[in-house]
Amino acid sequence: PLLLHTGMGRLCTLDESVCLATMIDRIKRHLKLSHIRLALGVGRTLESQVKVVALCAGSGSSVLQGVEADLYLTGGIIAETSG
Repeated sequence: PLLLHTGMGRLCTLDESVCLATMIDRIKRHLKLSHIRLALGVGRTLESQVKVVALCAGSGSSVLQGVEADLYLTGGIIAETSG
């Protein structure tokens, strides 16, 4: 069920930072996926640390606009918003 006073997305802060490669492995394992699509931001690598995760169904281009996070999990992303 929907939670009162919440929007369409979620912003989660992890207790401890983890590297992006570890986060990807965890997501794939949890969702039982063999692969996922990844768009690395400028200056980011698979060793970059992830502490704040933003989550949204769809592209998230309007819901996540202005949200500061280390990792954005979406149902899809528009090319011009991935940089």
